[in-house]
Amino acid sequence: MKRKKYYCSVRKAIIRIGVYGFIIFLLTAGQLSGSVVFADETQDSDVQTEQEESNTQVNNDQETLSSSEEIQSTSDSKEVTNESQDSSAETDSTEDVEAESSDEDVTEDDEDSEEDEEPSNHTMGEEAAKRLVDDPNSPAKAQSITPDRFNIGDNAYTRQDAIDVASYQSWMTPSDFQALRNFGVKGAVVKTTEYTNYTNPYATSQINAAKNAGMKVSVYHYAHFYDYNSGYNEGKYAAQVLKNLGLEKNIQIFADMEDNSTNRNTVKEGMNGFWKALKDAGYNNHNVYTYASYSQRDQVVSTVGKTNTWIAQYPYSPLKGGSYEKQWENAGYGAWQFSSTALFKGNPIDVSIDYNGLLTGTTSSGENGNSPQGPYHKYGKYVTITKDNYSIWQNFNWKKKNNSADYYGQTLEARGYYDHSNGSRYLSLYDSSGTWVGYINESGTAINNKPQGDYQSYGEYVTISKDNYSIWQNFNWKQKHASADYYGQTLEARGYYDHFNGSRYLSLYDRNGSWVGYINESGTNLSGNGRGGNYQSYNKFVTISVDNYDIWQDLDFSRSRNHSSDYYGQTLEARGYYNHFNGTRYLSLYDNAGTWVGYMNENGTNLSNGQQGNYKRYGQHVTISKDNYSIWQNFNWKKKHDSADYYGQTLEARGYYDHFNGSRFLSLYDNTGTWVGYINESGTNLSDTGKGGNYQSYNKFVTVSVDNYDIWQDFNFSRSRNHSSNYYGQTLEARGYYNHFNGSRYLSLYDNGGTWVGYMNENGTKIGNGEQGSYQGYGEKVLINKDNYSIWQNFNWKKKHDSADYYRQTLEARGYYNHFNGSRFLSLYNDDGSWIGYINENATELSND
Repeated sequence: MKRKKYYCSVRKAIIRIGVYGFIIFLLTAGQLSGSVVFADETQDSDVQTEQEESNTQVNNDQETLSSSEEIQSTSDSKEVTNESQDSSAETDSTEDVEAESSDEDVTEDDEDSEEDEEPSNHTMGEEAAKRLVDDPNSPAKAQSITPDRFNIGDNAYTRQDAIDVASYQSWMTPSDFQALRNFGVKGAVVKTTEYTNYTNPYATSQINAAKNAGMKVSVYHYAHFYDYNSGYNEGKYAAQVLKNLGLEKNIQIFADMEDNSTNRNTVKEGMNGFWKALKDAGYNNHNVYTYASYSQRDQVVSTVGKTNTWIAQYPYSPLKGGSYEKQWENAGYGAWQFSSTALFKGNPIDVSIDYNGLLTGTTSSGENGNSPQGPYHKYGKYVTITKDNYSIWQNFNWKKKNNSADYYGQTLEARGYYDHSNGSRYLSLYDSSGTWVGYINESGTAINNKPQGDYQSYGEYVTISKDNYSIWQNFNWKQKHASADYYGQTLEARGYYDHFNGSRYLSLYDRNGSWVGYINESGTNLSGNGRGGNYQSYNKFVTISVDNYDIWQDLDFSRSRNHSSDYYGQTLEARGYYNHFNGTRYLSLYDNAGTWVGYMNENGTNLSNGQQGNYKRYGQHVTISKDNYSIWQNFNWKKKHDSADYYGQTLEARGYYDHFNGSRFLSLYDNTGTWVGYINESGTNLSDTGKGGNYQSYNKFVTVSVDNYDIWQDFNFSRSRNHSSNYYGQTLEARGYYNHFNGSRYLSLYDNGGTWVGYMNENGTKIGNGEQGSYQGYGEKVLINKDNYSIWQNFNWKKKHDSADYYRQTLEARGYYNHFNGSRFLSLYNDDGSWIGYINENATELSND
């Protein structure tokens, strides 16, 4: 609830109903106060404030020793039977006032006041007050309408051990706190902060007044956070205010977890952020306040434990002996806030019962008195917990507070002890943050009187995971090394010390058996692979560069999984690595199908700049054999060319990359030395003639058209096989060709006897339309001198005429074809220009006309 909204309601009531009506409003508001809470959130801690530390003996403790039987907690599933039940405690008169207020228009002044409203200032228990419950075992009437209003100190109701206050209790004076202490109130929880913008302006005076009255003082922060960042920010703000208030570092701090803004499934992360910010500032006494039906209750409670949790649930009639009174204690909670309508001087105040000293520093049995544990003795020694099957007691009624297993091996401070009448000495233990741990039988500890505790054997391997830690020579904190000198290395932790400061210090040795020093365990990671060390993410690509290494199944090297020869030259993914105790790094390798290959010594690989792997020299010539491939600019797959632009050409593959995707990519250059790009090798054929390129089938007929070309024996051009002058004008069969790296095409020529003529530059030939070869101009007159020849329509030998039809006639031979069959065929025309056909030259003679 916000104060100014309350004032607005008052102003609206005055405007609407006048002075007399306002008097009625005040009376109604007085009734309403039974369901409206004016107290603030609180904080709590498990710190046991021992009266003996202030030289007051325990003899005045009213607790009497009983059996060592421990209180059995009920299961969480039975903790609350009615916790989700919502009941409204509002009276009809309250509803009338709120209805009138909502009907009233807000004036311009009212709007301004809302805009200038103070930072948020909610009261602790607002949500619990909305969820009143009936106690089935209460002597009160079965169904209540409004919560009971009772005076603090009324023994008919659940014992009132503690109160919580905020700015709404600014009316309280130091004498009021003293009066409450006289009524039996032993603890006060004071609101200090809310969100990141509100500080209780009365916190200092309230804290001082409570302390002066002899109350144990805790503080609380009303939370709005819901995730880690918002939690951390609120924690920083709360810590700064605690510092400004001059409060001690071990002050109990409660996170008040009730606001709807916190009610999210990420709130545990928010709690962790809040505690982290407080811890960073040196405040380690962390506790939680929440209400029973808060949907994220288990999340927030898990960050501190039930014993450090103050639970709120308001029965209509919280009479002494009611079912909830014991239920919450049996469930293991530290304290229970049971009412917001307890009255002091006519004003409502939140009240709580303390079960384990959470709010008051004393247990539910009362204050200290004469008892079998005897007087408290100061001790001031350090002890190591050496037994894991002892109970650590909350009090000498043998209520268990902790198990020794939770502190096994840790070094704690025994500030004092009791020599019990049962013959055992019980040490009063504190941790490094000053939090009271409890009482333990001395036989479950070893006294060492050294803050580092006793040396304990370990025999584990750890990886140095932080580069900003000191490695110590001794526990006087003389530095021996910097962790940066060993960062990432795996070392042997032969033993450790659990220091009183809360840290474990490992005693490290290198692979040569040389002692390295002591390091805080938090600067290391325990090896999950023994000597192998810890897995470290890498996500690099490597090329297998040796063919004689084992690839291991494990880092004990007991069994080989693969061999480097099976992967030689391939690019594999090194997803991670281990820095082995033997000083070698082993890569965890995967193939492109995601199959694990094994662990391999890094020295047998070459690190790649990417998935393409490492460049390898090649120096081969290839012919582009596919016209639908991309030629890449880089291995981000930016296209440089299409293979169609180079289809059939011979290029130089100076090198290649065996890519992680399983393909080899050739790095291509043309005959001018210009880089063409990267092409998948499958889009090429390796030249079997070197620079000559690959043979490509042709099956065409060409006519030799120049007389000054060599016809070569090979593509080294070292020896001429023939000369074009010998075949000038002849038609030869080009069964195939080579697109040479020099840019020329060389035809592989055969004569009509099937004899290979050699390789000739295509530029010295003309391609014919068939076996007839290419047409050549002639322009001569010939006489038909044979009457038994055919005159052909085409070179499929379709007859057009008989030579007898033109016997002894003179015709014009405009051109001819030197046919592959060895004959020359003349293309004949008559005097009127009509084409007659093709005739073998042997059936003619040149005319003298």
